[in-house]
Amino acid sequence: MSDYLDAVTPIKIIGIIADRAKCKKAVKLLNECGVFCQAAMPGRGTAPSDIQSYLGLGEPEKTVLFGIGSSAGVERVMKLLEQEWQNGADRQGIAFSVNVQSVGSGKILDYLTRE
Repeated sequence: MSDYLDAVTPIKIIGIIADRAKCKKAVKLLNECGVFCQAAMPGRGTAPSDIQSYLGLGEPEKTVLFGIGSSAGVERVMKLLEQEWQNGADRQGIAFSVNVQSVGSGKILDYLTRE
């Protein structure tokens, strides 16, 4: 059983919250890095204005993206977003990732990682 676990590709969930225009570029990065299982939804900030300003969320209307992919693909997206967003004068959004510890079956894992 441990041989199987050693061969399983680690996967992560990535979350991105940014202006709608920035999220279009983020979707392109997700696709380029092999993070294919994605969902996007509209979001609206409710944080106080000073916190929104600090986090780069000045406009209240946002897009919230979620993607699932290999750990390597998600880490590549995170690095590219960090490089791109640091080039701006202000913060451009928020990106985070979470390790997935359990998946119901090998078929689901294959679907989520599609490598």
